[in-house]
Amino acid sequence: MSTTDANIHWYWSQNGVTLGPVDIDEIRRLIACGSIRHATYVYDPAQSAWVTAGSVPGLFTGPSIAPPPDAGVRAPFAAPAPPTASIDPRSAAIICRVSVMIAPFVNVIAAVGPAVVWAMSPRDARVVSEAKAALNCLIVAFLGSLIAGFIAIVGALCVVGPFIGVPMLFGIGIYLVVNGIRGLMAASDDRPFSYPWIPVILR
Repeated sequence: MSTTDANIHWYWSQNGVTLGPVDIDEIRRLIACGSIRHATYVYDPAQSAWVTAGSVPGLFTGPSIAPPPDAGVRAPFAAPAPPTASIDPRSAAIICRVSVMIAPFVNVIAAVGPAVVWAMSPRDARVVSEAKAALNCLIVAFLGSLIAGFIAIVGALCVVGPFIGVPMLFGIGIYLVVNGIRGLMAASDDRPFSYPWIPVILR
C-alpha cells in the first residue's frame, strides 16, 4: 500500500494532541501552511507507525532538514491515540457540588469527585474553576475539622473542650450540606456558585 494513497486516513500530533483523521491531500495542505513541519510526528498508515513527516517520501517537495535527536524513537503504540476524556461544565458542577454536600458523611473521599472532574477536562477553564472551588471548600473544611477535633480531645482536660470542638464539627458539617444543596440548585439552572467565606488555596 502506497504511503501517499489519498484514500488512506492520516493523523498528526500537535502539542501532544492527536488530530485527524485526514487524507494525504489535507496533510500536504497543512505542510504548505506550516502547521506540519519536518519534525512533526504523523501516523503513516502504510507503516502502521508514528514517524516524522520529513521521513515520509513525497510529503515535502523541498530539501529535507536533519531530523531531531529523538526522530528514531517511535511512539509506544501503532494506532492513533484515543481522544482525551472530557466532561461538560454542567455535569462537572453537579459532581463537584454533590461532593461538597456528602463530605460530612464520607470525609476526605469527597475530594475524589472534583479531582476526577479536573483530570477529565484540564483545559476547560470553567470545569477547572469548578473543581478548584470545590477542592478549596473541602480542604478548608477538613482543616477546620482537624482543629475542632483537636480542641474537643485535648480541651477535654479542661472540661470545656468538647463544648467548643463538637459544635464546631457540627457547624462545619451543616455548612457543607447546606452549601452543597445551594450549589446543586444553582447547577439546575446552570448558574455559577461560590462557597461563602472560603479562602482561595488552589489558584
